[in-house]
Amino acid sequence: MRTLLVAAGAAALVIAAVARAETYGNTEPFEIRSNHSPNFVLGTEVEIPVDGFKLESFGLMYGHENFGDPSDSNARFALYTSGQNGLPEQLVAATGEIHLSNQQTYDNIPFLEPAVIDSGTYWMMALYQSQANPRMTLLDGNSLVAYWSNPYGNGIPDRPPGVITYTGQDFNYWVNGTSESGCGYLLKKSKPKGGCGACPAKGDAYSSGAECEDVGDCDKKFKGTIACPDGGNGTCKLKGKRNSCD
Repeated sequence: MRTLLVAAGAAALVIAAVARAETYGNTEPFEIRSNHSPNFVLGTEVEIPVDGFKLESFGLMYGHENFGDPSDSNARFALYTSGQNGLPEQLVAATGEIHLSNQQTYDNIPFLEPAVIDSGTYWMMALYQSQANPRMTLLDGNSLVAYWSNPYGNGIPDRPPGVITYTGQDFNYWVNGTSESGCGYLLKKSKPKGGCGACPAKGDAYSSGAECEDVGDCDKKFKGTIACPDGGNGTCKLKGKRNSCD
């Protein structure tokens, strides 16, 4: 639950709840594996049903026991907002590089910076350095896939240069995190990106989504990116100093 408190002419954005671990995406094993080409950012949609979801990590199933050893590849993963056209628009969080080999589940690939997002549609995207074999399905003909050309060495871009789509595939990708909790921070900086006009202001109170029993349990500083609070385009880049445990 998100509440605006108004006192002495100033607004304070507060999130307070009990943290709980949650996973959203495709965790049930699909029936085949893909043959991903390198140097493309490619992925599918995921629905996040809760507000104040703190992203922590990305997960995937790699290879398939019925198709031999998968190809080795370095990879990076990301979550993007979904724009008004329903396609990937703004980077929310990205992982560092991970080396994939053998048929296994890679869970808890950490995002480089924390990000707190609200409910809505997002895009789980992957970028591989060489031929790669994430687990996938062909059983949903309506599943939308989005992609764009992107040299691996360029990393994950903040915004797609141009998105192409097709239908009929989905992948064993998911995101892990926690829902709202009570570590409160006084915002020292708040920078809108991608056209967001509803970012909390400098001086507002903001919850990072971290669980706490007292303020000493909280990180001293918060730095992260959230989706635009009014559901519009863009994101907000925030920095804050610990000041409460609600």
